[in-house]
Amino acid sequence: MILVVLVACAAEGFAVYLLRFRTTLSLILVVIIAAFVMGYKTYEFAGYRINGIAEYPIEFSHISYFIFGSIVILGIKRLYGLAGYCATLTGLGNVIAICVSAESMIAGFRSVGYFALSVVLHNLMLFGGILLLCNSVKFRMKDIWTVFLAVALICGFAQLVNAGIVYGDIDYKDSIVILKIRDGRILEYVISPDKLTTAIKIIGTICILLAVCATIFLYFWGNNRIYDAKSRAAEQKGRVLKDSDIGLIPLTFYIVKRFKSK
Repeated sequence: MILVVLVACAAEGFAVYLLRFRTTLSLILVVIIAAFVMGYKTYEFAGYRINGIAEYPIEFSHISYFIFGSIVILGIKRLYGLAGYCATLTGLGNVIAICVSAESMIAGFRSVGYFALSVVLHNLMLFGGILLLCNSVKFRMKDIWTVFLAVALICGFAQLVNAGIVYGDIDYKDSIVILKIRDGRILEYVISPDKLTTAIKIIGTICILLAVCATIFLYFWGNNRIYDAKSRAAEQKGRVLKDSDIGLIPLTFYIVKRFKSK
């Protein structure tokens, strides 16, 4: 399974490289991915509610499906950095978790089929996030606050769930990853629980939080460097690197503009 996941990641990276100057095609692929993953998750959680099952979109990855999907489908370019980061962290986090503790990951699913579907969805998120990182638009560094705000709100939401204020009928609070990170229990995947001291848990939690903050800056900085390099390469070939407007909002503006021109 680890080998399959790593090969899939390599294939996704190669595909992103091949599409490096195909902005429109890249964004079309991102929209297709976003529509699929958000559509499936909407169907999944709606099914739980219809059947009276207390399963809700609580995890960071669950919420990321809807953040990524709604921003991309609407075509809000100012928030592509937020959408891409959430998608990339969701996909990359799953890859790391599988490589570190594949057996515990598989054990958390009802069947191998559900686990395989989860791997596919997470890898699609990773692919979509990297496409936004490398082949969409140049993110504005001053918009980076949107990512910090979103992460803070998701963490705050998990605390409300833990306190029973939201979704009070769930019985799996202890398995919420954000709460595991807060308590330091996330380290149990790599360190035996009987060896986890309070100091190690605190240090581990602080390190993870610092790593998340660093990756947010790295994601935006990397996008700017990639975009500048592609712009220079395009100029050397006598071309101009242009942005593409894909999504429901750009489509609406286009239709209104065409209607007015008539």
